Amino acid sequence: MRLYTEFKSVLLDSHYQKIKLRMIEEISEMDCCIIYSCYVKKDSPFVQSLKEQVYIELLSRIVASISEDVSIIFDKFNLPAFETRIVQTISKYKNVQAIMPQDSQTEPGLQFADNICSILRHRKTTNVANEYYKLLENRIREV
Repeated sequence: MRLYTEFKSVLLDSHYQKIKLRMIEEISEMDCCIIYSCYVKKDSPFVQSLKEQVYIELLSRIVASISEDVSIIFDKFNLPAFETRIVQTISKYKNVQAIMPQDSQTEPGLQFADNICSILRHRKTTNVANEYYKLLENRIREV
């Protein structure tokens, strides 16, 4: 049973990588811009209140850098007070038409965004541009 599970896992990983590459190829051909903002954790503890503050600040930077109207879907945290604070803070931007939390396990757009985030995180932490990053490089802008 273990061998079958490991074999199945390898097949899924291999299949997933092909899907991920195809998604990245598609976006690399689109007329679009991937705007991101990041925070590099310090050695000090990253307590929940700081995580929340940083998340809202990073999202605010992104929204402020966009001149067009936007609708935002963010991955829910299962922390209603925090999610409400995100919605209230970000809704103040004039270009925000809608903002709502969704579950990344069921929302394909968030799954795609997670893939892009993993590519950007890898680039930031290793300073190595992998094949995925190279496909998107001319579409990426940090704010």
